[in-house]
Amino acid sequence: MTPRDPSSIRARLGRIGAQLMTPRVLVPAVLGLLFVGFTGLGVAVGAWRNVCATCPSVAQIRTWEPEQTSKLFAADGRLVTELGMQRRTPVSLDALPAFVPQAVVSIEDQRFYEHGGFDLRGFTRAALGQVMGQYRGGGSTITQQLARNMFEDRVGTERRYTRKLRELQVAFELERAYDKDRILEAYINEIYMGRGYGFQSASRAYFGKNVTEVDVAEAALLAAILNRPGYYDPFRNPDAALNRRNLVLSRMVDAGYLEPAEAEEWKQAPLPDEDYSSSSVHGIAPYFEEWVRQILDSRFGDEVYRGGLRVFTTLDYEMQQAAVEAMNWGWQRVEGQPNFRHPLYAEFDTVQTFDAPETAYLQGMMVVLDPQTGHVKAMIGGRDFEHSKFDRVRLAQRQAGSAFKPFVYAAALATGIPASHIVEDQPVVYPQVSGEDWRPSNFDEQFRGPITLREALRRSINMVAIKLGWEEVGIETVAQTARRMGVATEIERFPSTTIGAVEV
Repeated sequence: MTPRDPSSIRARLGRIGAQLMTPRVLVPAVLGLLFVGFTGLGVAVGAWRNVCATCPSVAQIRTWEPEQTSKLFAADGRLVTELGMQRRTPVSLDALPAFVPQAVVSIEDQRFYEHGGFDLRGFTRAALGQVMGQYRGGGSTITQQLARNMFEDRVGTERRYTRKLRELQVAFELERAYDKDRILEAYINEIYMGRGYGFQSASRAYFGKNVTEVDVAEAALLAAILNRPGYYDPFRNPDAALNRRNLVLSRMVDAGYLEPAEAEEWKQAPLPDEDYSSSSVHGIAPYFEEWVRQILDSRFGDEVYRGGLRVFTTLDYEMQQAAVEAMNWGWQRVEGQPNFRHPLYAEFDTVQTFDAPETAYLQGMMVVLDPQTGHVKAMIGGRDFEHSKFDRVRLAQRQAGSAFKPFVYAAALATGIPASHIVEDQPVVYPQVSGEDWRPSNFDEQFRGPITLREALRRSINMVAIKLGWEEVGIETVAQTARRMGVATEIERFPSTTIGAVEV
């Protein structure tokens, strides 16, 4: 093959190039490229809009407020418990020690004050770390994390690029709507912390104190927990929590917030003791709290769980404590008797539950009322609310006993029978449908003859209540009187009803 002359090749290429650069060829080519480019851009924009169709609007982002738990207080103003879907108590960034937000920024997003919601450098670092099999931190900024937590139902939680696009869209809108401190404040109040939402709830749960009172080591632990709340829980996995906390302290040194010597000193601080934490969901009066919750729910709906209501109740905190101690003492005393043959409360697992009103172990209830106002001062609806949520104070039907007699006497007085009216306290016999006779007696099995209603009520004499209610006033009148005074259950019409044999 004869080699070609290089000069002829260059000349040929030159002629081809000249032909391509003519308007007849160049204009259609440029127009074609522009068409392809704009088409691609349109497709990309359309895809972006389609993916972000479920994102919250700008107005929703600008008017967003975090959910707040409602607080129940005793009569003296002491906190009894909190009600909410998400246990959260917002706190202002200005009220926090400076090292709290510094710890968060150091470990979660060191360039937080420099980027506009998306950190390309951080994203690249995280991506390279995954490719190389080395964890170098997450690629999501604080703003992206906040977007995901604020609008989880709109952004989604699936691990797909579409969720990331929606997350970015909301993050950009957040950056346009709020300044950096407002975003950081919302993040600290909104983020899930394992035992509550936000740093205030977490601080109460882990340290038993407000987040405004934590020290540097405790602030670092809170910042450590938020990455993986379950894994870095100091009560469940103390070694992992300690290592992560110390990493936060080291990052605070890198960011210039701490001196190396300070960080080393704080690394020697112990983790919190679970005995001093405050992680209980229910307070001192769980059955009372549940009753109040039901009343509030019927009146205010979801506002109870999201609106941060402050509810003051009639509960006497110290009286409730005394009632709890008394009931525990009574239960243990009964179970400790030599002839007690039933299952013991201590034999049951702490997570066991009973669907029926009855439990296998001994139960009891107590309610303390103010006789002048009717206010509930103390209330115990059962032995263990976590085992059985059946409220024996309000829902259990038991024989009223002598507590029913005042309805009999009230009915008599209402019909015009005076308190000085005399009734014979003597044995009676009432035939029953079964064919047997009912022969009631007094508690002390003694009979006193003629006695006034006033004295009979004072002595709680059965025979007078039976004769008065069944023979003189009439059981129907007694039943109607009881209903007018608040007894909601159906009252059976028998002679024994007058002395409380009926279940109410």
